[in-house]
Amino acid sequence: MAIFLLDVEREGVVPAVFPKWRPSIRREWVVGALACIVFATTIGLVAVNETQTNTDFDQTHYSLSLIQHRIDSISADLVTIRHDLSVVKGQVGTDSVAQATDTAQLEKVQGVLASAQANVSHQSSLIGDLQSCLDGVEQASNALAVGDQSGAIDALDAVSLSCANSAASNG
Repeated sequence: MAIFLLDVEREGVVPAVFPKWRPSIRREWVVGALACIVFATTIGLVAVNETQTNTDFDQTHYSLSLIQHRIDSISADLVTIRHDLSVVKGQVGTDSVAQATDTAQLEKVQGVLASAQANVSHQSSLIGDLQSCLDGVEQASNALAVGDQSGAIDALDAVSLSCANSAASNG
């Protein structure tokens, strides 16, 4: 090594023990430009991605606002429907009580009507018996008026059952 140093001193240039490799200036500019391009591209892609994400967020937020508005509207409708249902339940309860009362009154009236119909039927039968008895008595009276005693007896015998039924019904 000493010989190498002596030899260099004669020439006047001291060589570096570890020589550094230095790229050319053009290569440094190319590498720097590529680094800037990569950096700018990365920034651009991040910006585009951020813009898309922001747009997606805005759309999602808008959709959420619409859904919240619909939920609020439906909730208000539901409150109204619940109120209406409560009113209808009250009316049904009142109507059920009224129907039960009306049904009881109708059953009483039906009982009275059935009794009245039976009474009318009985009265019709009694009127028929009285009419038959009256007709027989009238025939007997007419027969006696002309001196037909046996015709009068026959007329009374024919209506005796109707007259007996009428007398028994009237007491």
